[in-house]
Amino acid sequence: MVQTTTAPARPRAALRALLAALASLAVILIPLGSAHAAERLVIDQGHVDAFNVEANGDALTLNLKEDVTGSHVSHKPEEVELHVKSAALKDIPKGFPGAPKAYVLPMTQDSKLLWPGWDTQGAKGADFDPSIKLKFDKVEGPGKIHLFGQDLGGIEPLLENGSMDLTSGSVLDQADFSHVHANWVFTKPGVYTITLHAEGAKGGKTVSSDKATYTFTVGDEFRGKADAKAEKPAPAPAPAPAPAPKPEDSTTPEKPSDTEPTAAAPAPKDSTEPAAPANPVPADKPKPDTSAPKAKAPEKPAAPAPKAKPKAKAKAAAPATEAKTKPAAPAAPAEPAKEEPKAPVCTATEVVRDATPDEIKAATTESKGKVGGSYTIPANTHVHPNWVFSKPGTYKLTIRQSAKGKDGKTYSDTATLTFNVGSSSGATSGHFDFGSRFENGKLISSIKDDRKSPAQWVDPSSISFGLGNAAKHKVPGGLEFIAPAGSNVWMIGSTQDPGVPWVGANSMHPSIIENTTGEITQTLVSASGPGNVGVFTSGNFGQLVGQKWYSATAGSGSNVKAAKDRKSAKIGQIFKDGKGYKVVDLKGKTEDGADCALTADQIVAAGGSPEYAESATGAAPTGGSASGLPRTGAEVTGLIGTALALLVAGAGTALARRRFQ
Repeated sequence: MVQTTTAPARPRAALRALLAALASLAVILIPLGSAHAAERLVIDQGHVDAFNVEANGDALTLNLKEDVTGSHVSHKPEEVELHVKSAALKDIPKGFPGAPKAYVLPMTQDSKLLWPGWDTQGAKGADFDPSIKLKFDKVEGPGKIHLFGQDLGGIEPLLENGSMDLTSGSVLDQADFSHVHANWVFTKPGVYTITLHAEGAKGGKTVSSDKATYTFTVGDEFRGKADAKAEKPAPAPAPAPAPAPKPEDSTTPEKPSDTEPTAAAPAPKDSTEPAAPANPVPADKPKPDTSAPKAKAPEKPAAPAPKAKPKAKAKAAAPATEAKTKPAAPAAPAEPAKEEPKAPVCTATEVVRDATPDEIKAATTESKGKVGGSYTIPANTHVHPNWVFSKPGTYKLTIRQSAKGKDGKTYSDTATLTFNVGSSSGATSGHFDFGSRFENGKLISSIKDDRKSPAQWVDPSSISFGLGNAAKHKVPGGLEFIAPAGSNVWMIGSTQDPGVPWVGANSMHPSIIENTTGEITQTLVSASGPGNVGVFTSGNFGQLVGQKWYSATAGSGSNVKAAKDRKSAKIGQIFKDGKGYKVVDLKGKTEDGADCALTADQIVAAGGSPEYAESATGAAPTGGSASGLPRTGAEVTGLIGTALALLVAGAGTALARRRFQ
């Protein structure tokens, strides 16, 4: 009889142990066995052209292009997980898509969040018609996806039929070759998949790309779960089947416990399973003492006592060992010694240089208007603000660009942008980015002209922009610093409009990425024109103005005034020197005369103004930007995580890293 009762119990206990071991092994092996989980690149911040359309001969291809792990890096969409952080959860005003609360990826870039858009410019130059349609074959997820733009008039539907709900069957008709960003709103956390294809025409024939599937994971709890389609994370596979045979556990004392140490790790995860706690019990809970076999009871009372004493000894021993290691530490003054190479103090030193023609013009022009503002473009990205002009006429904006080199030096250059407002003179369409190149140790202001393929970087003086009737709008309330509500303004919007040149800012030239820290600070030095000018990014959900870049009032204005001589010139100021003009700058120098980088605070402490410190270093002093205008910085981090790395490293490594271009 004993054999008939114990014989089936042992196989069951052994089977339970085996199942538990297999379950714990599966936790490790299942992610490794999934190609998607192991190979997907997780991107949770930075610039991504999710729907990137390119021409390949007579065919169209659809892929994903990102500027997180490099510049314009292409991937198959199925190999990437686009992650929306929990930090994207925002309160949304009543009447806007997603209200009252949803996960928002804004049209204007938030450097801490994913910034997805689409780009059809890759089909330009291959004789395809400018209109490319993105046809969404299948959209799945636990909630809704809203997709829309925004202009001075409010929300702008982007999908056909004026829809803002991205669903299966939606169509996005991109009328011209464009690079676009929009507002993305996800109403619930979870995993969303979007399958679509691109459709265009060449020589009168319709051409379609292959279908591609994109995966968005929304909410931190879904990061890395691109292949799980559930609204809430599924519970980790636990050896749940074990609790069923409770009685057998108490009748199989020693041999089951001998086989269960391998299952001990997963077992504690399931509080309903009594078999696994048999091993960890002695050190943790008295509960199993009553259920444990009497044969082991004497051993367990004895065990706690010795364990308690070693714990006390261990605590006493720890300080002792620490004390032993600390005496050794003094013998390692290597660290202070290593700090000494950095010790060469970087001292602010006045340097006099020749003034540039633009600086001379700005300083000698009669000032009638007010000018101000600066903006820092994050590294390796391009941004499109709104350019608003209050009256027709010719405007000239002189802008200084500054970047910090990888050698620690600060480089700068100035250039003038010309806008012919109310006129068709100049470029009246096309995509342009004002940025810089770095050549022969100099920063060179340039404009990226995308009217040709490939794009060309040209001198800003070679292009002027014409803003005709297509750029004319009635201004709503909220822009009184430019024009009264209801009056006419001429605008280059943050979204591309037909018949209007689309002008943005760019920090993506390869030479900038290679030779500088990546950020470029643009400061409005002077402006001239018959009316007011305002340059700013769009706000979100009803806010017209997001971040102000710079502004100028009617007339000619400059924030640079010439001093009469060297003695009266302030730091960063131009001054008259005989028949010419010079400028007093501050440069960082070490005791041995080597160049070094000054901080904005050091420049202010040495007598430079906050504005000068900001333009020279690309960063505002700790007291803030003297212009009073908001600035942005850049956090470009990328995160790639594989299941193996997560297991080995615990929390794992994540490769992580703004709207309309």
